[in-house]
Amino acid sequence: MPRASHPLVTARRLVGALSLVTALVLAGCGGGIYIGIDGSGDSPPDVQLSVTQSANNNVTLRADAWDDHAVRSVQFWYDDGVSPTSLLLYEDHSWPYEVATNIPRTPSGRVSYLARAIDDAGQTTSTGWTTVLRQ
Repeated sequence: MPRASHPLVTARRLVGALSLVTALVLAGCGGGIYIGIDGSGDSPPDVQLSVTQSANNNVTLRADAWDDHAVRSVQFWYDDGVSPTSLLLYEDHSWPYEVATNIPRTPSGRVSYLARAIDDAGQTTSTGWTTVLRQ
């Protein structure tokens, strides 16, 4: 008569088989397990603003924006020193991120601009304010 396996031997064989399968699966997908603190592992975007002023008080705002996944859009904001808050000038959803506009008349003759990048996870990063003088 054949002898039945002891339950402890059967459990060890099962654990060994599962360990082997797990190792093969991990090797097939790059060999590692990655765990982020918030589950996404996504960093906020980076953005830089350049402002070019030309004749007739025209200004071109250009933003260089990049992200470890994708940049969804770049917003261009302005502060004229008159309105109680900064105002959204334009939102660009494709590269190159830029807008051309006329510098508005203000009592001080100054207007400040900033760019805000938004990534595919909704995270944002803003540049500092860049001030231009109306001529």
